[in-house]
Amino acid sequence: MAMVRASKNIVSYVRELKPRKDTSRIEVRIVRLWRNYNKESGNTMEMVFVDKEGTRIHASVGEQLIKKFDDKLREGDAIVVQLFKVYDAIGEYSTTPHPYKIGFFQTTFVGKADDFPSAVPENYFADFSDILEKLDFHLPDQELVFFYEDEPIESILNKKTVPRERGFAIGRIAHIQPSSDKLYFLRVLLNWVRGPTSYEDIRIVDGVLYPTYEDACYALGLMDDDKEFIEAIKDASDCSSATYARKLFARMLVSKSLSQPHVVWEATWEYLTDDILYKKRRETGRPDMNLTIEQIKNIALTEIENHFLSNGCSLKKWPHMPKPEDFGSYNGIRLIDDELKYVVEDQLKENERLMAMITDEQRGVYEQIPDAVLNDSGGVFFLYGYGGTGKTFVYRALSSAIRSRGMIVLNTASSGIAALLLE
Repeated sequence: MAMVRASKNIVSYVRELKPRKDTSRIEVRIVRLWRNYNKESGNTMEMVFVDKEGTRIHASVGEQLIKKFDDKLREGDAIVVQLFKVYDAIGEYSTTPHPYKIGFFQTTFVGKADDFPSAVPENYFADFSDILEKLDFHLPDQELVFFYEDEPIESILNKKTVPRERGFAIGRIAHIQPSSDKLYFLRVLLNWVRGPTSYEDIRIVDGVLYPTYEDACYALGLMDDDKEFIEAIKDASDCSSATYARKLFARMLVSKSLSQPHVVWEATWEYLTDDILYKKRRETGRPDMNLTIEQIKNIALTEIENHFLSNGCSLKKWPHMPKPEDFGSYNGIRLIDDELKYVVEDQLKENERLMAMITDEQRGVYEQIPDAVLNDSGGVFFLYGYGGTGKTFVYRALSSAIRSRGMIVLNTASSGIAALLLE
């Protein structure tokens, strides 16, 4: 550690600073300034200086001198510094690559550097692409192949994978959404398994080769055991109904909350199917009806699958999950079939019941819309009225009238009460 003697004419660059080397002054800009505290040195003022060459160095003002220099040091200012000490850059962290730091004395002089350039070369930060490399990966036989637009297909199919060049870089594996299934679990394992030389090595845990990446993740304890979701389904079945529990299970699947859906199914199927036999006895009018366990499971899985299909999803996304027996055999349009499940005779009776209660004002609205539908003239109708004036009632009458003719009606509502009343 040494004091730097002052000379009015000589200006040193930051790269020239060394302990016990005489120098006159430095001209720098304060690019960073902050306060720090630790038990050994107490409160300090910390800075990063940059000179005209773009070289940076850390500078520090001790607790007893902060009051003296507080109004002379501002982040962004260009200053002249004289009579300072230079010492080894030791400590818990390093803010610059420079091997030394600057310390202030009681006699250190700080003034303005009026001729300091507004922009200096930047030698501190490296290009982000130089220090961080995105590490792509792929499943077996799914590597990317680059080719020219006019390249023959035979040449493209015969292309060989080019090994990556070895070198030094800070890498980060590409982010993968959990919905990507196999690729997501492969990414989890790549962050955990050291030195694999093949895809099989990645799936080996304690000498056991697991069939899927998901199973390997589960064996390593990298995935949750789903116990909280199993308990949630049991509670839902006890507090509400098995129908609600099935919908809850479906939402858990869609949201990718379950690590092993098939395990959750096996642990909760009795709760998820608790009302199946009762519902079937009521639907058929046969109170003595009996179903096998497999039949009950199949009905529940069919209901879950139908719930998925109505939301653009399918149990096919979960290969380990059991499927209903007629899974994959349907070739129609499920959305249309779901909307045509109603019984025409029941809709006709419902319409007659509602029409017996309709007011003259409501009838005037009611008669206009079916005419537009039946004559295929189309139109947009705005039905306005205060709460309780019967807007939802009119739409129910319209829906039953159109459905009684074997046609489809899709009702939507912006409020919760109307949504409950409309079907």
